[in-house]
Amino acid sequence: MSVTENSTSSESRAGRDFVGVAGIAVATAVLLAAILADLGLLIAVWPPATTTSTSASRVSAFGHSFVLNQDQRLFCVVALAGALGGLLHGTRSLYWYVGNRTLKRSWLTMYLCLPFVGSAMAVVFYIVLRGGLVPAEGGPGTVNVFGFAAVAALVGLFSPQAAEKLKQVFDTLLTPAEAGKDQVQGQE
Repeated sequence: MSVTENSTSSESRAGRDFVGVAGIAVATAVLLAAILADLGLLIAVWPPATTTSTSASRVSAFGHSFVLNQDQRLFCVVALAGALGGLLHGTRSLYWYVGNRTLKRSWLTMYLCLPFVGSAMAVVFYIVLRGGLVPAEGGPGTVNVFGFAAVAALVGLFSPQAAEKLKQVFDTLLTPAEAGKDQVQGQE
Protein backbone atom coordinates (compact mmCIF):
# COMPACT_ATOMS: atom_id res chain seq x y z
CA MET A 1 0.00 0.00 0.00
CA SER A 2 1.46 3.38 -0.99
CA VAL A 3 1.49 6.42 1.23
CA THR A 4 -1.28 8.06 -0.84
CA GLU A 5 -3.49 4.99 -0.44
CA ASN A 6 -2.91 4.74 3.28
CA SER A 7 -6.16 5.41 5.14
CA THR A 8 -4.23 7.11 7.95
CA SER A 9 -2.64 9.57 5.55
CA SER A 10 -3.42 13.19 6.42
CA GLU A 11 -3.73 14.14 2.73
CA SER A 12 -7.27 14.68 1.51
CA ARG A 13 -8.55 12.81 -1.53
CA ALA A 14 -10.64 15.82 -2.54
CA GLY A 15 -9.56 17.34 -5.82
CA ARG A 16 -6.94 14.74 -6.76
CA ASP A 17 -8.55 13.86 -10.07
CA PHE A 18 -7.75 15.61 -13.31
CA VAL A 19 -10.27 18.05 -14.75
CA GLY A 20 -12.12 16.68 -17.77
CA VAL A 21 -12.88 18.39 -21.06
CA ALA A 22 -16.24 19.74 -19.84
CA GLY A 23 -14.66 21.15 -16.68
CA ILE A 24 -11.92 22.83 -18.69
CA ALA A 25 -14.50 24.34 -21.05
CA VAL A 26 -16.61 25.65 -18.15
CA ALA A 27 -13.60 27.06 -16.26
CA THR A 28 -12.31 28.77 -19.41
CA ALA A 29 -15.73 30.22 -20.27
CA VAL A 30 -16.25 31.50 -16.71
CA LEU A 31 -12.82 33.16 -16.60
CA LEU A 32 -13.23 34.78 -20.02
CA ALA A 33 -16.76 35.99 -19.22
CA ALA A 34 -15.53 37.39 -15.89
CA ILE A 35 -12.71 39.26 -17.67
CA LEU A 36 -15.20 40.81 -20.11
CA ALA A 37 -17.60 41.76 -17.30
CA ASP A 38 -14.76 43.22 -15.24
CA LEU A 39 -13.52 45.28 -18.19
CA GLY A 40 -17.06 46.53 -18.86
CA LEU A 41 -17.49 47.61 -15.24
CA LEU A 42 -14.02 49.17 -15.13
CA ILE A 43 -14.80 51.26 -18.20
CA ALA A 44 -18.18 52.26 -16.75
CA VAL A 45 -16.82 53.49 -13.40
CA TRP A 46 -13.62 55.07 -14.75
CA PRO A 47 -13.69 58.77 -13.77
CA PRO A 48 -14.21 61.19 -16.65
CA ALA A 49 -11.01 62.99 -17.70
CA THR A 50 -12.65 66.39 -17.34
CA THR A 51 -13.94 65.87 -13.79
CA THR A 52 -11.91 67.33 -10.93
CA SER A 53 -14.79 67.94 -8.56
CA THR A 54 -15.76 65.68 -5.70
CA SER A 55 -19.44 65.78 -6.65
CA ALA A 56 -21.26 62.57 -7.40
CA SER A 57 -22.21 61.49 -10.89
CA ARG A 58 -24.30 58.73 -12.41
CA VAL A 59 -22.69 55.49 -13.59
CA SER A 60 -24.51 53.01 -15.84
CA ALA A 61 -23.40 49.43 -16.37
CA PHE A 62 -25.19 46.30 -17.58
CA GLY A 63 -28.62 47.91 -17.36
CA HIS A 64 -28.16 49.28 -13.84
CA SER A 65 -27.51 52.84 -12.83
CA PHE A 66 -26.03 54.21 -9.61
CA VAL A 67 -24.42 57.38 -8.30
CA LEU A 68 -20.77 57.51 -7.20
CA ASN A 69 -18.62 60.36 -5.97
CA GLN A 70 -14.96 60.59 -7.01
CA ASP A 71 -13.62 58.65 -3.98
CA GLN A 72 -16.14 55.87 -4.51
CA ARG A 73 -15.15 55.67 -8.16
CA LEU A 74 -11.50 55.30 -7.16
CA PHE A 75 -12.35 52.45 -4.78
CA CYS A 76 -14.32 50.75 -7.57
CA VAL A 77 -11.51 51.26 -10.11
CA VAL A 78 -8.96 49.81 -7.69
CA ALA A 79 -11.16 46.84 -6.76
CA LEU A 80 -11.98 46.08 -10.40
CA ALA A 81 -8.35 46.48 -11.51
CA GLY A 82 -7.27 44.10 -8.72
CA ALA A 83 -9.93 41.61 -9.79
CA LEU A 84 -8.74 41.94 -13.38
CA GLY A 85 -5.19 41.16 -12.25
CA GLY A 86 -6.48 38.09 -10.39
CA LEU A 87 -8.43 36.98 -13.44
CA LEU A 88 -5.35 37.36 -15.63
CA HIS A 89 -3.30 35.34 -13.15
CA GLY A 90 -5.96 32.63 -13.13
CA THR A 91 -6.31 32.55 -16.91
CA ARG A 92 -2.55 32.30 -17.42
CA SER A 93 -2.35 29.50 -14.88
CA LEU A 94 -5.33 27.68 -16.38
CA TYR A 95 -3.98 27.61 -19.91
CA TRP A 96 -0.54 26.52 -18.64
CA TYR A 97 -1.92 23.57 -16.67
CA VAL A 98 -4.36 22.60 -19.44
CA GLY A 99 -1.57 22.87 -22.03
CA ASN A 100 0.63 20.61 -19.93
CA ARG A 101 -2.29 18.24 -19.25
CA THR A 102 -1.84 18.50 -15.48
CA LEU A 103 -4.91 20.49 -14.35
CA LYS A 104 -6.34 18.94 -11.20
CA ARG A 105 -9.69 19.70 -9.60
CA SER A 106 -8.05 20.99 -6.44
CA TRP A 107 -6.92 24.09 -8.37
CA LEU A 108 -10.41 25.10 -9.53
CA THR A 109 -11.11 26.75 -6.17
CA MET A 110 -8.05 28.94 -6.65
CA TYR A 111 -9.37 30.12 -10.02
CA LEU A 112 -12.69 31.01 -8.39
CA CYS A 113 -11.04 32.87 -5.51
CA LEU A 114 -8.27 34.74 -7.35
CA PRO A 115 -10.38 37.68 -8.58
CA PHE A 116 -11.79 38.21 -5.08
CA VAL A 117 -8.37 37.93 -3.44
CA GLY A 118 -6.86 40.26 -6.05
CA SER A 119 -9.65 42.77 -5.57
CA ALA A 120 -9.47 42.76 -1.78
CA MET A 121 -5.68 42.96 -1.72
CA ALA A 122 -5.72 45.81 -4.22
CA VAL A 123 -8.11 47.75 -1.99
CA VAL A 124 -5.85 47.14 1.03
CA PHE A 125 -2.81 48.34 -0.92
CA TYR A 126 -4.80 51.36 -2.14
CA ILE A 127 -5.75 52.30 1.41
CA VAL A 128 -2.15 51.88 2.59
CA LEU A 129 -0.74 53.91 -0.31
CA ARG A 130 -3.44 56.57 -0.22
CA GLY A 131 -3.22 56.86 3.54
CA GLY A 132 0.52 57.28 3.57
CA LEU A 133 1.70 58.64 0.24
CA VAL A 134 -0.95 60.99 -1.14
CA PRO A 135 -1.15 64.39 0.55
CA ALA A 136 -4.37 64.96 2.48
CA GLU A 137 -4.94 68.45 1.03
CA GLY A 138 -5.13 67.04 -2.49
CA GLY A 139 -8.65 65.78 -3.04
CA PRO A 140 -9.73 62.85 -5.15
CA GLY A 141 -9.52 65.00 -8.28
CA THR A 142 -5.72 65.26 -7.88
CA VAL A 143 -5.15 61.50 -7.67
CA ASN A 144 -3.56 59.72 -10.63
CA VAL A 145 -6.23 57.10 -11.40
CA PHE A 146 -3.99 55.35 -13.92
CA GLY A 147 -1.24 54.96 -11.32
CA PHE A 148 -3.53 53.44 -8.71
CA ALA A 149 -5.22 51.22 -11.29
CA ALA A 150 -1.80 49.98 -12.46
CA VAL A 151 -0.69 49.15 -8.91
CA ALA A 152 -4.04 47.48 -8.21
CA ALA A 153 -3.83 45.32 -11.34
CA LEU A 154 -0.27 44.29 -10.47
CA VAL A 155 -1.29 43.45 -6.89
CA GLY A 156 -4.10 41.28 -8.26
CA LEU A 157 -1.83 39.67 -10.83
CA PHE A 158 0.86 38.93 -8.26
CA SER A 159 -1.28 38.53 -5.14
CA PRO A 160 0.87 35.76 -3.56
CA GLN A 161 3.97 37.96 -3.86
CA ALA A 162 2.07 41.05 -2.66
CA ALA A 163 0.83 39.17 0.41
CA GLU A 164 4.35 37.94 1.14
CA LYS A 165 5.74 41.47 0.84
CA LEU A 166 3.10 42.83 3.26
CA LYS A 167 3.94 39.99 5.65
CA GLN A 168 7.67 40.82 5.49
CA VAL A 169 7.00 44.51 6.14
CA PHE A 170 4.78 43.84 9.13
CA ASP A 171 7.04 41.11 10.53
CA THR A 172 9.73 43.80 10.59
CA LEU A 173 7.45 46.42 12.17
CA LEU A 174 5.57 44.15 14.57
CA THR A 175 6.34 41.05 16.59
CA PRO A 176 5.51 37.99 14.45
CA ALA A 177 2.55 35.94 15.67
CA GLU A 178 3.14 32.48 17.11
CA ALA A 179 2.63 29.59 14.72
CA GLY A 180 -0.59 27.63 15.21
CA LYS A 181 -0.61 23.94 16.09
CA ASP A 182 -1.88 22.85 12.64
CA GLN A 183 -0.11 25.52 10.59
CA VAL A 184 1.02 24.50 7.12
CA GLN A 185 4.58 25.55 6.26
CA GLY A 186 4.52 28.73 4.17
CA GLN A 187 0.94 29.66 5.14
CA GLU A 188 0.39 31.96 8.06
